[in-house]
Amino acid sequence: MILNHKKAVDYIWNHPVKPNNLTLDYVLHVHEILTDGLNIRPGIRHQPVGISGSMYLPLSNPTTISLSLEQTIAIINHTSNPIEQTLIAVAMFSYIQPFMDGNKRTARLLGNALMLGNDLIPISYRTVDEKLYRDTLLLFYEQNSVVSFKNLLLEQLTFSHSHYFRTN
Repeated sequence: MILNHKKAVDYIWNHPVKPNNLTLDYVLHVHEILTDGLNIRPGIRHQPVGISGSMYLPLSNPTTISLSLEQTIAIINHTSNPIEQTLIAVAMFSYIQPFMDGNKRTARLLGNALMLGNDLIPISYRTVDEKLYRDTLLLFYEQNSVVSFKNLLLEQLTFSHSHYFRTN
């Protein structure tokens, strides 16, 4: 899994998403890199999934899942602010749960591909408490409130900027 993550990071570093140019093929490819050899079926899932500790039930029909992904990609491509694009990508790809596994990893990498494509720094999520991350996503899933997740993303962007790209 770690080697796949490195390969996926290398891929988005070398192939960032240019502004307004995210595609479903790109999303599927990033997921495929992340899950290669992990006994996870690539592509859009064809069976229902659940979210542990949540009442939220993601979409279960592959056609509806694909349509939701396409609509999300269109919204991202029509959003001019790259940080907003990243927020939409990370929150919505996690929410839609298009794959059998690796949804949040794929979402975070897609967010960083969007940041890199706009000549901005990627977000490391290094200091995020796993429980806090999960709780902010559950709040979004169950109450459709993205405020906590937005704050978490902005905190991590600030952390990445101040720790990885110092000028002095």
